[in-house]
Amino acid sequence: IPENLDLCLRLARGAGIEVPFHGMVHNIDGTLTTFVAIPKTLGDWANASLRQEETASPTSKSSVEALAHWIQSECTFPRIEKSKLFLRLLFSWLIGFEAQALRDFNLQTDGPKTALAPPLILFNSQLLFGATGKEIGLSLHNRQQDFDRSDWVTYLGSELLDLPQEAVAFTLAQIKKSYGPWRAIVQDSFFSEELKEQFLDVIVARFSRLRF
Repeated sequence: IPENLDLCLRLARGAGIEVPFHGMVHNIDGTLTTFVAIPKTLGDWANASLRQEETASPTSKSSVEALAHWIQSECTFPRIEKSKLFLRLLFSWLIGFEAQALRDFNLQTDGPKTALAPPLILFNSQLLFGATGKEIGLSLHNRQQDFDRSDWVTYLGSELLDLPQEAVAFTLAQIKKSYGPWRAIVQDSFFSEELKEQFLDVIVARFSRLRF
């Protein structure tokens, strides 16, 4: 788990996603522990996330559509934050973060500005739980699997998030450019050779479905 979390945060940073300061330390028994610094602007992140999930409607707990509406209604510059959300959701799908839930998203306030907070948790959940039949934790267009390029680019990017064509194209270019560095980062990780192969299998299969 520590290697998984640290690796995915490093991949996210390579894709242009803001991530908090994090790293791994060796324990006396030879195992590794991951640490992630919670930004001060998040305040009481754990309790805020719990309250957000408790007060959400059943639909809000499970859909990207409700998450997008929340960003639109709460953020100071929603179009900028929805562009960040687009990249983050696409990235989470590509790395196999299939256990993602509403509590993994939060807002941060810095003075008069309210924005989407950086992710504190990202990991390939297939390596932990095995295949579940779901490709993302929050439903998109009433589905959680069998996504292709049109689901992400046309529906999520253009229709749901109402992003300019240039913003969608820029995000896709970021992702495409990250493919080579991602492979190198995974190969240089603390994972066993078997886990490296399983991790890359997920990324390769989903990249092919984006038809880059």
